[in-house]
Amino acid sequence: DDLTPTIQKAEYPGGHDRLSRDIERIIQNTMSKYEINLNGETVYVTFKISKQGLMENINFSSNIPFTTIDDLILDLKKLNKWKPATKNGVAIESNFRMPMSFSYH
Repeated sequence: DDLTPTIQKAEYPGGHDRLSRDIERIIQNTMSKYEINLNGETVYVTFKISKQGLMENINFSSNIPFTTIDDLILDLKKLNKWKPATKNGVAIESNFRMPMSFSYH
């Protein structure tokens, strides 16, 4: 018998590229609202996907000003529900860390 667990990663509707575009759009819109320029910077977003497919424990790297974090978290929680990760067919929590680079032309 193969006792190796079968693990499926959490999936965002539309895939990783869509997730990157959605998060980048939210960050850019919020930073524009507060007139903050992130040109040339990389922002790290970390979060957990719950067993129910919801984004939780969302954190940002230190180059995101504190005054904007609540707005960002509220907008990110409005994103589409994920298909949660599974282990042997049972939903499990999973963690993500995503770098987002910004350059404006």
